[in-house]
Amino acid sequence: MGMSRLDTFLYLHSQAIIPTGRPSLSNRSLLFLSLCLLLCGFALSTCALRSRRRGIRVGYESLQALQSVVVPSQSRWPASFAALASTAHRSPDKTLWIPLTTFLDDLLRGAVELRHPARDLPFLVRTGVLINGWRVRIYVDLASRRKSALWVSVPRIFPRFQLKSLLDVEQYLLDLDFVPPAKLSSTIRHYLRTASSIQHTVSLLLTTKDPSVSFLDPAFALVALPFLPRRSSLNTRTTTAFVTSLSTILGLLSDAAATVVSVENTSTSYADALFRASETMKNEPPVRTSFVKQRGTEGWREECLCGQWEAALLQAGLLTKWRITVRK
Repeated sequence: MGMSRLDTFLYLHSQAIIPTGRPSLSNRSLLFLSLCLLLCGFALSTCALRSRRRGIRVGYESLQALQSVVVPSQSRWPASFAALASTAHRSPDKTLWIPLTTFLDDLLRGAVELRHPARDLPFLVRTGVLINGWRVRIYVDLASRRKSALWVSVPRIFPRFQLKSLLDVEQYLLDLDFVPPAKLSSTIRHYLRTASSIQHTVSLLLTTKDPSVSFLDPAFALVALPFLPRRSSLNTRTTTAFVTSLSTILGLLSDAAATVVSVENTSTSYADALFRASETMKNEPPVRTSFVKQRGTEGWREECLCGQWEAALLQAGLLTKWRITVRK
């Protein structure tokens, strides 16, 4: 027997095929889920936009802080510094860490320049430069640590030297930074015999490092940098500054029967002289041209930078320059 119209309607309604004017439970759930997804999508897109805007703002602020210390030589920042600013928002303490190797490479090839070396370098080699809430610091990477550790620990064959080449003819000074540690005693004795026959009092110069900086300290790579072999020339300064103390030298002078007249800390005046010499090399065309002809542009930049770096270490107290006046 065929189904009546009423039976057909009731059957279709039970199968949820035709609407009744009110959504079924499953339809309500679907609408609610769609609404939730829409709200979540809107919230996520808003957060992403805010995060992007914050990243751009933080990147701009960090770049402004960085530019107060280092400036690009061209219209665009090198990739290493651009990447540093782009990831600045990840720093919880608003610190910009510049890898030492990258920093030196970019400075020596002329990609960036220090805006104010005499003002900023003494802070950079210590705790960093604080600008508008951002701190610009140098990160001593593994390559830099390995280089300085090998230099001070592996025995080196120093070039043969003659005493006359180490003396300041006018003031008759002997700079012990250029004397190999193993030859300190014999050199000092020979110097005193030679010098005392010419004038009554003579002087020796000595650099020492801050005792708190050990060879295993990352800061040691920063302190040793001006003494390391140069890329463009042979740096004949030895490891004496890092393995010898002032008391050791005074003991050697006592053994040589020399009377110490005075011991003077000349770090400030020596640092000022180094900064002035670097500025002269940078800004005086005849001096710059002559040096570039001898060692190339990178060698000229390296010489300027090492002079400024050593001056900064002296001002920061990581190195000390001594002048010892003695009478034989």
